[in-house]
Amino acid sequence: MASIRQRPRRDGTTSYAVLFRHDGRQRAETFDDRSEAEWFRDLIHRHDIPTALRALDERDGLTPDQGVLTVAEHLRRHTDTLSGITDGTRRKYQAIVRDLADHPIGTLPLTSLTRADVTTWVRHLEARGLSGKTVTFRKTYLSGALKQAVIDELIPRNPADGVKVTKTERREPVFLSPDEFDAILTAAEPEWRPLLITLAGTGIRIGEATALRVWDLTLNTDPPTLRVARGWEWTHGGGHKLGAPKTARGRRTIALGADVAAVLADIIAGRPGEDWLFTHDGGPVRRHHIAPRWARWVRDSGITRRPRLHDLRHAHASWMIAKGYPLNDLSHRLGHASIKVTADTYGHLAHDAQTRAAALAYLGLGGAQPQIGR
Repeated sequence: MASIRQRPRRDGTTSYAVLFRHDGRQRAETFDDRSEAEWFRDLIHRHDIPTALRALDERDGLTPDQGVLTVAEHLRRHTDTLSGITDGTRRKYQAIVRDLADHPIGTLPLTSLTRADVTTWVRHLEARGLSGKTVTFRKTYLSGALKQAVIDELIPRNPADGVKVTKTERREPVFLSPDEFDAILTAAEPEWRPLLITLAGTGIRIGEATALRVWDLTLNTDPPTLRVARGWEWTHGGGHKLGAPKTARGRRTIALGADVAAVLADIIAGRPGEDWLFTHDGGPVRRHHIAPRWARWVRDSGITRRPRLHDLRHAHASWMIAKGYPLNDLSHRLGHASIKVTADTYGHLAHDAQTRAAALAYLGLGGAQPQIGR
């Protein structure tokens, strides 16, 4: 599509012409430096000729000491200077930047980026089979970085603003029945059962449960309680880091049922407060310790459904709702960011709400009812 031709000048210097066809005729752009010629040629190959020419016009408007700031380079700088985020979140952003740098959008000069370029990138992510939630997360990150570029007066407007992401079908939670959970519990080895009982009996996240220490339990009160004050972050290649719970409302105290309290009382007897509550091989339980075991326990349990470990949280919520526990209280118990999250996830399970809906939807057709469908 484009090639570089080296040409000697009369003064003894060398120029580098990038040859390409555009609008039916041969064209050339000449550069004094081969690296600049290669930059322009690569833009043509990774994008198209109009985009490359647009980028060249932007570059020509810069002073010699400014250089070309690409989209990927801006994102790297933006991520490195962000404050108020955890190391785990920063690593997630850095992974997005690395992935975007391999896409043509990453090589574009920041000032040349258009809404069409962002839309092409979003469609590329969707074509790779990424979920709508994942694509939205990546697009939101890009939009935030571009918003900062607008604030810093690097670009006049945010080209990612308003770009839509196709919604994908969300994986539905598996609401285990108590009998199904009992079957999985029976399939598990005895040393793992206290952790499973705690997850199903409290609804806490696996990252919160495995971060508990013995002193987080208070079993001599009525009711006995468990304090959630921290959680593990599992990051892409970044290992494990202990930090705050997932949401601002994640720090909470949870009342324990008598059966859960009895199981936990047995495993903490005689242990110092600083000990991890759940251990494996002398240290805290990690996700990779339990994930393969969970798959095997589900398979060996004989149940027909295939829940994830996280579905124990959903099971707990469904059992509490079935017993009349209010959604607002459940939201606090689960550590959700807001009642909206709880209502959106579990509102359809609330029996009293369904009963009220049925009563309100009753048409009172009376004698007209037999004629329906005739």
